[in-house]
This record gives sequence, C-alpha cells and structure tokens, in this order.
Amino acid sequence: MAADRPDPRDAETPAEFMLQMRRLKAWSGLTFRQLEARAVAAGRPLPHSTLVAALRRDTLPREELVAAFAAACGCPEEGVAQWVDRRRRLAMDHGHRPPPDDAAAEAVRDDDSPDADPAAAARSTPGGRSYRLPALVLAAALMAAGIWWAIVLGTGASAEDPPPSPRPSRTAAQPSLRPAAHLPASATGFHRIRLVASGRCLSTGRGKDSQVKQTTCEQRFPLRSVRPVGDGTYQIATLHPEFGSGCMGIRNGQVHDDWCGGRGGNESERFWLEPAATGGSGYLIRVAHSSLCVGLPHPPGREGTPLALLPCDPGARGQVFAFEADPDSVIR
Repeated sequence: MAADRPDPRDAETPAEFMLQMRRLKAWSGLTFRQLEARAVAAGRPLPHSTLVAALRRDTLPREELVAAFAAACGCPEEGVAQWVDRRRRLAMDHGHRPPPDDAAAEAVRDDDSPDADPAAAARSTPGGRSYRLPALVLAAALMAAGIWWAIVLGTGASAEDPPPSPRPSRTAAQPSLRPAAHLPASATGFHRIRLVASGRCLSTGRGKDSQVKQTTCEQRFPLRSVRPVGDGTYQIATLHPEFGSGCMGIRNGQVHDDWCGGRGGNESERFWLEPAATGGSGYLIRVAHSSLCVGLPHPPGREGTPLALLPCDPGARGQVFAFEADPDSVIR
C-alpha cells in the first residue's frame, strides 16, 4: 500500500502540491474528523474545518498543517519530512506566503463544527461565535467564509471530499476567460466521448470496476452527458442501469466513475474542456485548476487501456477527445 501513497516530490507547482494532498487524503481512507483525532492523539493540532478550507485551495498551507496532515494520513517520519521539504521548496520557488485566513480559521472554536456539510459550517460562521481576533483578521475570516458559502451554493461541494479549489492556480487561466465548449446538439441529451487517436470511447466495466478505460464505441458504458457547472467548468455525468446518476472524476491519479459529490470517492469531478491545437472539433479534458489532463500516454493503446492523468499538452494526440451526439438513450 505504501507504494501507492501519493508522493509530494511529483508536484512542480503549488497547485500540483495541493492536488497531491487531496490524493493523500483519499489514499488514507479517513474522514476529516478522523484525521483531526489522529493528529490530536499525536500532539499535532489539525482542526478539521481548517483542513477542509486548505484542501479547497491551490495555495500552499502552513508548514505545520502539512506536517500534521501527512502524519495523520499514515506517512512514516521520513514521508512527513518529504512533504514538509517539498512544501518549503515550492514556497521558495514561487515566493509563496500562507493565506491569512489559515490563522483565522484555526483561531475559531471548532468543537461544534459540522464534519460533512461545508454549507452548515459557512452558515454557522457569522453567527454567535467568539473569535477573540483583532478586527481586521476577523473581517478577513468573515469574508473568506462568505466566499466559501457562495462556492458551496454554486457547486454543491461536500466537505468530506472537496473538489479542487475554485481559486485559479498559477498555471491555469481564469474560468471567466475560458470560452464555453461548443458541443454538438444531442437529441437524447447524451454524448459519447471518443479518443480521436484510437477511435475508441470512454467506458467502464459493467460490474464493480469503476475505472474509466477506452473501448469500442459500440461497447461504451454507461451513458454520459456533459453538464456546465456555472463557473467555466463541466461535469461529465453518467447514468448507470444499477447505480443511477453519477459523475466521472479523479481518484488516486486515476479516472473513475462514481457517485457525484461527497457521496462518492472521487477527489475531483470538474473539468475544463479546452480546444485542441490539432485542429478539428476535439477538446482536451483538463482537471479544473490543475495542469493535468485525461488521456493516454502512448496512443492508440489497446482495447481496455485505462485512461491516465498526464501533463496537459494541446498538441498531444493522446489527449484529444471528440464529443459526439449519442443517439442512444436506453440505459443498457
């Protein structure tokens, strides 16, 4: 299992470092309250509400939080040191300063904070709590809470497995500057997603295997549709004959179908659809607020080859997908 543990040394930017932290949280299999309890038992404070806020950002958290988080997730001492060292190096390389509301969040009394409902947490923040903070810091904390409340309303995010931060990274353009994807109209509301380099479509197995692979378009499964989220990103929704509605997303560096939001196990389920540089009507499927795209490293690949996360390259054949109207509306 240790061999599968996310490695912070793979991160080249603060945004990628935060993506690795989200992967480590998913790898641990622990809830935010469980991580908090393990950290407290080890003598390291790690308020779960502070951790929720930190994992929603693409900016580096404080060094103490990184150390407590890595240890609580089950990293050995040398592993914790690797996380701290990588955070230091990225902070120096990118001139990073911790967000001011990290300190404010930790100063809040947190014993009655909701565990899995960021909306409830945001509702409770302005009303009735004793912050014991200077006026300026208190104002910053309230402003941050208001921003996250608006984000929760807009995206339906869950505190248990937050998607990548709505705050753009250094390597990603502002969502408002990204043109909307122009997909062909579909009478059924569904689209089949085809890897141009291989001619095969996105699909999963019909059993409990949720990993997304490429297969012949005739065998594609389940039905998929593309839903704009409203902040320049999209969800790729699924309709499964047994499990019902779901979302395609990212888990431990792999592409999986699962329930949407906190009900499922994916770390992120929002994507940018970017026009490919190869011409035509193809798109890159970029994980929102990251430099990683869905694709195949060595196209065309074999039948059943799992999709992977790769550094985005608009000219890479293995990252260009065609979104085609799916005439099929029957849940097969």
